[in-house]
Amino acid sequence: MSISRKIGDRQQEAASYLNAGIDVFFLGKFSKANKYLKKALVIFTHIGDREGVARFYLSQGRVELAVGNSIKAKEYYEHGLAIGKEIGNVAIEALGYSFLGEFFFKQSNMIKQKDISKRRLH
Repeated sequence: MSISRKIGDRQQEAASYLNAGIDVFFLGKFSKANKYLKKALVIFTHIGDREGVARFYLSQGRVELAVGNSIKAKEYYEHGLAIGKEIGNVAIEALGYSFLGEFFFKQSNMIKQKDISKRRLH
Protein backbone atom coordinates (compact mmCIF):
# COMPACT_ATOMS: atom_id res chain seq x y z
CA MET A 1 0.00 0.00 0.00
CA SER A 2 2.77 2.41 0.85
CA ILE A 3 4.51 1.83 -2.49
CA SER A 4 1.27 2.49 -4.37
CA ARG A 5 0.78 5.65 -2.34
CA LYS A 6 4.37 6.82 -3.00
CA ILE A 7 4.07 6.41 -6.76
CA GLY A 8 0.59 7.90 -6.81
CA ASP A 9 -1.26 4.80 -8.01
CA ARG A 10 -4.56 5.41 -6.22
CA GLN A 11 -6.28 2.51 -7.98
CA GLN A 12 -3.67 0.05 -6.73
CA GLU A 13 -3.68 1.61 -3.26
CA ALA A 14 -7.45 1.14 -3.00
CA ALA A 15 -7.22 -2.42 -4.31
CA SER A 16 -4.53 -3.15 -1.72
CA TYR A 17 -6.74 -1.85 1.09
CA LEU A 18 -9.65 -3.90 -0.21
CA ASN A 19 -7.54 -7.05 -0.38
CA ALA A 20 -6.08 -6.42 3.08
CA GLY A 21 -9.61 -6.01 4.41
CA ILE A 22 -10.66 -9.31 2.87
CA ASP A 23 -7.55 -11.05 4.22
CA VAL A 24 -8.08 -9.91 7.81
CA PHE A 25 -11.80 -10.70 7.51
CA PHE A 26 -10.88 -14.33 6.92
CA LEU A 27 -8.65 -14.17 10.00
CA GLY A 28 -11.66 -13.08 12.04
CA LYS A 29 -10.39 -9.54 12.62
CA PHE A 30 -13.60 -7.80 11.69
CA SER A 31 -12.82 -4.38 13.14
CA LYS A 32 -9.54 -4.22 11.23
CA ALA A 33 -11.28 -5.46 8.07
CA ASN A 34 -13.81 -2.66 8.46
CA LYS A 35 -11.02 -0.05 8.68
CA TYR A 36 -9.22 -1.30 5.57
CA LEU A 37 -12.43 -1.62 3.57
CA LYS A 38 -13.53 1.91 4.46
CA LYS A 39 -10.14 3.28 3.36
CA ALA A 40 -10.61 1.48 0.05
CA LEU A 41 -14.10 2.96 -0.33
CA VAL A 42 -12.85 6.52 0.15
CA ILE A 43 -10.27 6.08 -2.60
CA PHE A 44 -12.55 4.17 -4.98
CA THR A 45 -15.18 6.88 -4.60
CA HIS A 46 -12.64 9.68 -5.08
CA ILE A 47 -11.26 8.20 -8.30
CA GLY A 48 -14.70 7.21 -9.61
CA ASP A 49 -14.08 3.46 -9.67
CA ARG A 50 -17.62 2.02 -9.59
CA GLU A 51 -16.39 -1.57 -9.74
CA GLY A 52 -14.21 -0.96 -6.70
CA VAL A 53 -17.13 0.64 -4.87
CA ALA A 54 -19.30 -2.40 -5.68
CA ARG A 55 -16.59 -4.74 -4.42
CA PHE A 56 -16.39 -2.67 -1.22
CA TYR A 57 -20.14 -3.05 -0.62
CA LEU A 58 -20.06 -6.80 -1.17
CA SER A 59 -17.05 -7.23 1.11
CA GLN A 60 -18.45 -4.93 3.79
CA GLY A 61 -21.67 -6.94 3.70
CA ARG A 62 -19.70 -10.04 4.67
CA VAL A 63 -18.16 -8.19 7.60
CA GLU A 64 -21.56 -6.94 8.75
CA LEU A 65 -23.05 -10.42 8.53
CA ALA A 66 -20.14 -11.87 10.48
CA VAL A 67 -20.67 -9.43 13.36
CA GLY A 68 -24.42 -10.01 13.42
CA ASN A 69 -25.66 -6.94 11.55
CA SER A 70 -27.82 -8.87 9.12
CA ILE A 71 -29.96 -5.92 8.02
CA LYS A 72 -26.85 -3.87 7.15
CA ALA A 73 -25.31 -6.89 5.42
CA LYS A 74 -28.35 -7.27 3.18
CA GLU A 75 -28.29 -3.54 2.35
CA TYR A 76 -24.60 -3.70 1.42
CA TYR A 77 -25.13 -6.80 -0.74
CA GLU A 78 -28.06 -5.20 -2.55
CA HIS A 79 -26.14 -1.99 -3.14
CA GLY A 80 -23.11 -3.83 -4.52
CA LEU A 81 -25.35 -5.93 -6.74
CA ALA A 82 -27.14 -2.83 -8.05
CA ILE A 83 -23.85 -1.18 -8.98
CA GLY A 84 -22.69 -4.39 -10.67
CA LYS A 85 -25.85 -4.35 -12.79
CA GLU A 86 -25.47 -0.63 -13.59
CA ILE A 87 -21.94 -1.05 -14.87
CA GLY A 88 -22.68 -4.34 -16.62
CA ASN A 89 -20.16 -6.36 -14.62
CA VAL A 90 -21.53 -9.90 -14.56
CA ALA A 91 -18.82 -11.14 -12.17
CA ILE A 92 -19.91 -8.62 -9.54
CA GLU A 93 -23.57 -9.43 -10.23
CA ALA A 94 -22.85 -13.13 -9.72
CA LEU A 95 -20.98 -12.42 -6.51
CA GLY A 96 -23.82 -10.22 -5.28
CA TYR A 97 -26.40 -12.90 -5.97
CA SER A 98 -24.17 -15.49 -4.32
CA PHE A 99 -23.79 -13.41 -1.15
CA LEU A 100 -27.52 -12.64 -1.05
CA GLY A 101 -28.24 -16.34 -1.44
CA GLU A 102 -25.91 -17.11 1.46
CA PHE A 103 -27.61 -14.38 3.49
CA PHE A 104 -31.11 -15.77 2.89
CA PHE A 105 -29.92 -19.31 3.57
CA LYS A 106 -28.50 -18.25 6.94
CA GLN A 107 -31.66 -16.31 7.75
CA SER A 108 -33.86 -19.33 6.99
CA ASN A 109 -31.66 -21.53 9.17
CA MET A 110 -31.95 -19.02 12.02
CA ILE A 111 -35.75 -19.13 11.73
CA LYS A 112 -35.65 -22.93 11.77
CA GLN A 113 -33.36 -22.89 14.82
CA LYS A 114 -35.70 -20.55 16.69
CA ASP A 115 -38.64 -22.81 15.86
CA ILE A 116 -36.76 -25.87 17.12
CA SER A 117 -35.77 -24.04 20.30
CA LYS A 118 -39.39 -23.08 20.96
CA ARG A 119 -40.44 -26.72 20.54
CA ARG A 120 -37.80 -27.84 23.03
CA LEU A 121 -39.12 -25.43 25.64
CA HIS A 122 -42.66 -26.85 25.42
